[in-house]
Amino acid sequence: MEGKTYYAIKILTARATKDHHDGHRLELEAMRTTTALTAGPLPGLPYLIDHFEIDGPHGRHLCIVTRILSETVSSFRRSAPSKSLDSQKVKLIFLEAVNALIYLHATNIIHAGQ
Repeated sequence: MEGKTYYAIKILTARATKDHHDGHRLELEAMRTTTALTAGPLPGLPYLIDHFEIDGPHGRHLCIVTRILSETVSSFRRSAPSKSLDSQKVKLIFLEAVNALIYLHATNIIHAGQ
Protein backbone atom coordinates (compact mmCIF):
# COMPACT_ATOMS: atom_id res chain seq x y z
CA MET A 1 0.00 0.00 0.00
CA GLU A 2 2.98 2.31 -0.29
CA GLY A 3 2.35 5.58 -2.05
CA LYS A 4 -1.36 5.67 -1.28
CA THR A 5 -2.80 8.56 0.67
CA TYR A 6 -6.05 8.22 2.58
CA TYR A 7 -8.36 10.98 3.77
CA ALA A 8 -11.41 11.23 6.01
CA ILE A 9 -14.62 12.68 4.60
CA LYS A 10 -17.29 14.03 6.93
CA ILE A 11 -20.64 14.20 5.15
CA LEU A 12 -23.09 16.56 6.81
CA THR A 13 -26.78 15.82 6.78
CA ALA A 14 -28.99 17.85 4.46
CA ARG A 15 -30.27 19.74 7.53
CA ALA A 16 -26.75 20.51 8.78
CA THR A 17 -25.79 21.65 5.27
CA LYS A 18 -28.79 24.00 5.23
CA ASP A 19 -27.74 25.30 8.65
CA HIS A 20 -24.26 25.88 7.21
CA HIS A 21 -25.68 27.91 4.30
CA ASP A 22 -27.91 29.87 6.68
CA GLY A 23 -24.88 30.79 8.80
CA HIS A 24 -25.94 28.74 11.83
CA ARG A 25 -23.22 26.08 11.52
CA LEU A 26 -19.64 27.36 11.39
CA GLU A 27 -17.73 24.08 11.32
CA LEU A 28 -16.23 24.64 7.87
CA GLU A 29 -15.23 28.21 8.75
CA ALA A 30 -13.57 27.05 11.99
CA MET A 31 -11.63 24.41 10.08
CA ARG A 32 -10.58 26.97 7.48
CA THR A 33 -9.35 29.24 10.26
CA THR A 34 -7.34 26.61 12.11
CA THR A 35 -5.86 25.31 8.86
CA ALA A 36 -4.86 28.82 7.73
CA LEU A 37 -3.25 29.62 11.09
CA THR A 38 -0.96 26.59 11.12
CA ALA A 39 2.03 25.69 8.97
CA GLY A 40 0.81 22.09 8.94
CA PRO A 41 -1.39 19.60 10.74
CA LEU A 42 -1.48 19.82 14.54
CA PRO A 43 -2.01 16.71 16.69
CA GLY A 44 -5.63 16.27 17.68
CA LEU A 45 -7.08 18.80 15.22
CA PRO A 46 -8.62 18.08 11.85
CA TYR A 47 -6.68 19.68 9.00
CA LEU A 48 -8.89 20.84 6.13
CA ILE A 49 -7.82 19.44 2.77
CA ASP A 50 -10.88 20.34 0.71
CA HIS A 51 -14.66 20.53 0.75
CA PHE A 52 -17.45 20.01 -1.77
CA GLU A 53 -21.18 19.40 -1.95
CA ILE A 54 -23.13 16.49 -3.38
CA ASP A 55 -26.80 15.90 -4.05
CA GLY A 56 -28.43 12.97 -2.29
CA PRO A 57 -31.95 11.58 -2.06
CA HIS A 58 -32.70 13.85 0.93
CA GLY A 59 -31.08 17.05 -0.36
CA ARG A 60 -27.66 18.64 -0.68
CA HIS A 61 -24.79 17.54 1.56
CA LEU A 62 -21.63 19.43 2.48
CA CYS A 63 -18.61 17.11 2.48
CA ILE A 64 -15.48 18.10 4.42
CA VAL A 65 -12.22 16.37 3.50
CA THR A 66 -9.55 16.17 6.22
CA ARG A 67 -6.42 14.23 6.95
CA ILE A 68 -7.00 11.14 9.05
CA LEU A 69 -6.22 11.93 12.69
CA SER A 70 -5.89 8.37 13.98
CA GLU A 71 -8.08 5.51 15.02
CA THR A 72 -10.82 5.99 17.57
CA VAL A 73 -10.01 5.52 21.25
CA SER A 74 -12.44 2.56 21.30
CA SER A 75 -10.70 0.75 18.44
CA PHE A 76 -7.29 1.58 19.95
CA ARG A 77 -8.47 0.07 23.26
CA ARG A 78 -9.90 -3.04 21.57
CA SER A 79 -6.59 -3.61 19.74
CA ALA A 80 -4.67 -3.76 23.03
CA PRO A 81 -3.92 -7.30 24.27
CA SER A 82 -5.75 -6.62 27.55
CA LYS A 83 -8.60 -4.76 25.75
CA SER A 84 -7.86 -1.77 27.96
CA LEU A 85 -5.39 1.10 27.90
CA ASP A 86 -2.70 1.60 30.48
CA SER A 87 -2.71 4.88 32.38
CA GLN A 88 0.23 6.29 30.38
CA LYS A 89 -1.67 5.91 27.08
CA VAL A 90 -4.80 7.44 28.61
CA LYS A 91 -2.74 10.42 29.82
CA LEU A 92 -1.26 10.92 26.32
CA ILE A 93 -4.70 10.81 24.69
CA PHE A 94 -6.06 13.25 27.26
CA LEU A 95 -3.06 15.57 26.82
CA GLU A 96 -3.52 15.64 23.03
CA ALA A 97 -7.22 16.51 23.41
CA VAL A 98 -6.51 19.25 25.98
CA ASN A 99 -3.75 20.74 23.82
CA ALA A 100 -6.12 20.85 20.84
CA LEU A 101 -8.76 22.63 22.97
CA ILE A 102 -6.15 25.09 24.27
CA TYR A 103 -5.17 25.88 20.68
CA LEU A 104 -8.83 26.39 19.67
CA HIS A 105 -9.34 28.68 22.67
CA ALA A 106 -6.21 30.70 21.76
CA THR A 107 -7.60 31.25 18.25
CA ASN A 108 -11.00 32.30 19.66
CA ILE A 109 -12.74 29.20 18.36
CA ILE A 110 -15.14 27.48 20.74
CA HIS A 111 -15.58 23.74 20.39
CA ALA A 112 -18.97 22.26 21.28
CA GLY A 113 -20.03 18.69 20.66
CA GLN A 114 -23.48 17.86 19.40
